[in-house]
Amino acid sequence: PYHLMTSKESDQNLFNITELNGLPISAAVYHKEPTIDNRVEYTYDLPGELKITKRYTFHNSNYTIDLQIELTNLSKSNKAVAYTLVGPSQIDRSGQIDKRFTNGGFFLNGHIQWLKLPKPARTVEVPGSPEWVTLRNARYSIILIPGQPGALVQVQGVKDAKGGQNWLWSIKTKKQILSPGSSGTQKYTLYAGATMESELTPLGDRKSVGEG
Repeated sequence: PYHLMTSKESDQNLFNITELNGLPISAAVYHKEPTIDNRVEYTYDLPGELKITKRYTFHNSNYTIDLQIELTNLSKSNKAVAYTLVGPSQIDRSGQIDKRFTNGGFFLNGHIQWLKLPKPARTVEVPGSPEWVTLRNARYSIILIPGQPGALVQVQGVKDAKGGQNWLWSIKTKKQILSPGSSGTQKYTLYAGATMESELTPLGDRKSVGEG
C-alpha cells in the first residue's frame, strides 16, 4: 500500500462532504452499516431534516472506487439540497521529484487544461463543466469523475502537514428539490493509483498520462 494523502484535516479528506446547504459538516461522525461483498456504506442523520448515505464500491481488479451519495428528505416539506464534496487533494509532495512534477488539471471539451498551484487560501473556479479533474505527482494520480454534469468545480491552495503548499479540488453540486420522504442520488468514480495508460484508458483518462 502507499499513501496519497498527507493531510489530517477532515475538511481536506477525499470524498468528504464539507458542507450541506451551507451547514459545515466536515467533522460529522457517520454510522457504518454492515459490509456487503465489496461495498461499504455509511449513514449520517440530521434529525427531522436530512439523511446522508454514502456507498463505496471497491474494485479489486483496478484502482477505482465508486461512490454513491444519497440524500433523503426527512422533513415534512420540500427541501432544496446541495453540498460540497472534496475531490483530489493533498497528494504526497514530500520528495523533490514529486514537488517538481505535481500537476493539477481538468478535462474539458476534449482537452486537458493544467493549472498553477494556487496560493494558500486562494480559490480558483474552473469554467464550464469538466468531465474529470486530476491531481498527480511523479508516480501516482488521483482522478475524480463526476457522474452528472453541471457542478461547480473549484481548486484551492492549502497547507499540507509539513507546512508546504498543496492542492484541494472540490465540487459544489447544483441544488436538487426533494419532496418529503424522497431521495436523490449522485454518483462519482475515483481513481487513485499509478499513472499508467493501461489503467487510465478504460476510464477515458488516457490523456492525463505524459502531458503537463
